Amino acid sequence: MLKAEEIMKSIAKSHEDFLATNDRLYESVSDLHYGGKCSFEKSLRDIDAILKYFRGILGGHIQEEEKVIFPFLNRHIPKLEPVLNFLRGDHKEFQESLISVDVLLKKLRQEKNGIRRRAITEKLWEKGIYLYCLIRNHIKAEDENVYKAIQCQLHRDERRRLAEELNRRKFLKKERGRS
Repeated sequence: MLKAEEIMKSIAKSHEDFLATNDRLYESVSDLHYGGKCSFEKSLRDIDAILKYFRGILGGHIQEEEKVIFPFLNRHIPKLEPVLNFLRGDHKEFQESLISVDVLLKKLRQEKNGIRRRAITEKLWEKGIYLYCLIRNHIKAEDENVYKAIQCQLHRDERRRLAEELNRRKFLKKERGRS
Protein backbone atom coordinates (compact mmCIF):
# COMPACT_ATOMS: atom_id res chain seq x y z
CA MET A 1 0.00 0.00 0.00
CA LEU A 2 1.45 3.32 -1.10
CA LYS A 3 1.62 6.27 1.30
CA ALA A 4 0.38 9.74 0.34
CA GLU A 5 3.91 11.03 -0.34
CA GLU A 6 4.67 8.05 -2.58
CA ILE A 7 1.43 8.59 -4.51
CA MET A 8 2.26 12.26 -5.04
CA LYS A 9 5.75 11.32 -6.29
CA SER A 10 4.17 8.73 -8.58
CA ILE A 11 1.75 11.30 -9.99
CA ALA A 12 4.58 13.80 -10.51
CA LYS A 13 6.60 11.12 -12.32
CA SER A 14 3.62 10.18 -14.50
CA HIS A 15 3.16 13.85 -15.41
CA GLU A 16 6.82 14.02 -16.44
CA ASP A 17 6.31 10.93 -18.60
CA PHE A 18 3.13 12.41 -20.14
CA LEU A 19 4.96 15.63 -20.98
CA ALA A 20 7.90 13.76 -22.52
CA THR A 21 5.51 11.69 -24.65
CA ASN A 22 3.59 14.83 -25.49
CA ASP A 23 6.82 16.42 -26.73
CA ARG A 24 7.29 13.37 -28.96
CA LEU A 25 3.78 13.96 -30.32
CA TYR A 26 4.74 17.52 -31.23
CA GLU A 27 7.92 16.33 -32.95
CA SER A 28 6.14 13.54 -34.81
CA VAL A 29 3.24 15.61 -36.18
CA SER A 30 5.71 18.35 -37.14
CA ASP A 31 7.93 15.79 -38.90
CA LEU A 32 4.87 14.43 -40.69
CA HIS A 33 3.85 17.92 -41.76
CA TYR A 34 7.25 19.31 -42.72
CA GLY A 35 9.43 16.22 -43.21
CA GLY A 36 8.37 14.98 -46.60
CA LYS A 37 8.41 11.42 -47.89
CA CYS A 38 11.58 10.39 -46.06
CA SER A 39 10.08 10.64 -42.58
CA PHE A 40 6.44 10.00 -43.51
CA GLU A 41 6.10 6.31 -42.50
CA LYS A 42 8.25 6.73 -39.40
CA SER A 43 6.12 9.69 -38.30
CA LEU A 44 2.93 7.67 -38.81
CA ARG A 45 4.33 4.81 -36.70
CA ASP A 46 5.46 7.22 -33.99
CA ILE A 47 2.08 8.96 -33.84
CA ASP A 48 0.36 5.55 -33.65
CA ALA A 49 2.56 4.53 -30.72
CA ILE A 50 1.97 7.83 -28.93
CA LEU A 51 -1.81 7.58 -29.38
CA LYS A 52 -1.73 4.03 -28.04
CA TYR A 53 0.20 5.24 -24.99
CA PHE A 54 -2.23 8.09 -24.40
CA ARG A 55 -5.27 5.84 -24.78
CA GLY A 56 -3.84 3.31 -22.33
CA ILE A 57 -2.01 5.25 -19.67
CA LEU A 58 -3.88 8.53 -19.66
CA GLY A 59 -7.25 6.77 -19.73
CA GLY A 60 -6.45 5.17 -16.37
CA HIS A 61 -5.06 8.45 -15.06
CA ILE A 62 -8.27 10.27 -16.03
CA GLN A 63 -10.41 7.57 -14.38
CA GLU A 64 -8.37 7.85 -11.18
CA GLU A 65 -8.82 11.61 -11.11
CA GLU A 66 -12.53 11.64 -11.94
CA LYS A 67 -13.53 8.69 -9.72
CA VAL A 68 -11.31 9.35 -6.69
CA ILE A 69 -9.23 12.53 -6.59
CA PHE A 70 -11.71 15.12 -7.89
CA PRO A 71 -14.67 13.92 -5.75
CA PHE A 72 -12.39 13.80 -2.70
CA LEU A 73 -11.24 17.37 -3.34
CA ASN A 74 -14.83 18.53 -3.96
CA ARG A 75 -15.68 17.27 -0.45
CA HIS A 76 -12.58 18.63 1.28
CA ILE A 77 -11.73 21.80 -0.69
CA PRO A 78 -15.02 22.98 -2.22
CA LYS A 79 -13.48 26.16 -3.66
CA LEU A 80 -11.65 23.95 -6.20
CA GLU A 81 -14.93 22.89 -7.81
CA PRO A 82 -14.72 25.35 -10.77
CA VAL A 83 -11.16 24.24 -11.53
CA LEU A 84 -12.12 20.58 -11.25
CA ASN A 85 -15.07 21.12 -13.61
CA PHE A 86 -12.74 22.81 -16.08
CA LEU A 87 -10.32 19.86 -15.86
CA ARG A 88 -13.19 17.40 -16.40
CA GLY A 89 -14.07 19.33 -19.55
CA ASP A 90 -10.44 19.05 -20.63
CA HIS A 91 -10.65 15.28 -20.12
CA LYS A 92 -13.61 15.08 -22.51
CA GLU A 93 -11.90 17.35 -25.01
CA PHE A 94 -8.76 15.25 -24.75
CA GLN A 95 -10.67 12.05 -25.52
CA GLU A 96 -12.45 13.68 -28.48
CA SER A 97 -9.16 15.04 -29.82
CA LEU A 98 -7.54 11.62 -29.53
CA ILE A 99 -10.34 10.13 -31.61
CA SER A 100 -10.07 12.93 -34.16
CA VAL A 101 -6.31 12.45 -34.59
CA ASP A 102 -6.79 8.68 -34.81
CA VAL A 103 -9.46 9.03 -37.53
CA LEU A 104 -7.27 11.40 -39.55
CA LEU A 105 -4.33 9.03 -39.22
CA LYS A 106 -6.43 6.18 -40.64
CA LYS A 107 -7.71 8.39 -43.48
CA LEU A 108 -4.17 9.43 -44.31
CA ARG A 109 -3.01 5.82 -44.54
CA GLN A 110 -5.87 4.96 -46.91
CA GLU A 111 -5.68 8.02 -49.16
CA LYS A 112 -3.70 7.60 -52.39
CA ASN A 113 -4.36 10.98 -54.02
CA GLY A 114 -1.44 13.34 -53.31
CA ILE A 115 -3.50 16.52 -53.04
CA ARG A 116 -6.02 14.97 -50.63
CA ARG A 117 -3.18 13.39 -48.66
CA ARG A 118 -1.62 16.82 -48.24
CA ALA A 119 -4.94 18.25 -47.01
CA ILE A 120 -5.33 15.40 -44.50
CA THR A 121 -1.72 15.85 -43.37
CA GLU A 122 -2.42 19.54 -42.77
CA LYS A 123 -5.51 18.73 -40.69
CA LEU A 124 -3.65 16.05 -38.78
CA TRP A 125 -0.90 18.52 -37.98
CA GLU A 126 -3.44 21.09 -36.73
CA LYS A 127 -5.29 18.53 -34.58
CA GLY A 128 -2.01 17.07 -33.30
CA ILE A 129 -0.70 20.48 -32.27
CA TYR A 130 -4.03 21.26 -30.60
CA LEU A 131 -3.83 17.96 -28.67
CA TYR A 132 -0.24 18.76 -27.69
CA CYS A 133 -1.26 22.18 -26.33
CA LEU A 134 -4.30 20.76 -24.58
CA ILE A 135 -2.26 18.13 -22.74
CA ARG A 136 0.55 20.54 -21.83
CA ASN A 137 -1.84 23.17 -20.44
CA HIS A 138 -3.97 20.57 -18.70
CA ILE A 139 -1.04 19.04 -16.84
CA LYS A 140 0.19 22.50 -15.85
CA ALA A 141 -3.28 23.37 -14.50
CA GLU A 142 -3.44 20.10 -12.57
CA ASP A 143 0.01 20.60 -11.08
CA GLU A 144 -0.62 24.22 -10.10
CA ASN A 145 -4.13 23.72 -8.74
CA VAL A 146 -5.05 20.14 -7.88
CA TYR A 147 -1.79 18.60 -6.77
CA LYS A 148 -0.54 21.78 -5.14
CA ALA A 149 -3.82 21.92 -3.16
CA ILE A 150 -3.37 18.29 -2.09
CA GLN A 151 0.10 19.13 -0.78
CA CYS A 152 -0.66 22.51 0.79
CA GLN A 153 -4.34 22.57 1.74
CA LEU A 154 -5.15 19.05 2.86
CA HIS A 155 -4.16 18.02 6.36
CA ARG A 156 -1.90 15.02 6.77
CA ASP A 157 -4.87 12.85 7.79
CA GLU A 158 -6.84 13.91 4.70
CA ARG A 159 -3.87 13.10 2.45
CA ARG A 160 -3.66 9.70 4.14
CA ARG A 161 -7.38 9.07 3.48
CA LEU A 162 -6.98 10.11 -0.15
CA ALA A 163 -4.06 7.68 -0.45
CA GLU A 164 -6.23 4.94 1.08
CA GLU A 165 -9.00 5.61 -1.44
CA LEU A 166 -6.53 5.51 -4.34
CA ASN A 167 -4.96 2.32 -3.01
CA ARG A 168 -8.38 0.71 -2.55
CA ARG A 169 -9.39 1.63 -6.09
CA LYS A 170 -6.20 0.13 -7.51
CA PHE A 171 -6.79 -3.02 -5.49
CA LEU A 172 -10.36 -3.26 -6.78
CA LYS A 173 -9.14 -2.83 -10.38
CA LYS A 174 -6.65 -5.66 -9.89
CA GLU A 175 -9.34 -7.89 -8.38
CA ARG A 176 -11.73 -7.20 -11.27
CA GLY A 177 -8.96 -7.95 -13.74
CA ARG A 178 -8.47 -11.42 -12.23
CA SER A 179 -12.10 -12.50 -12.37
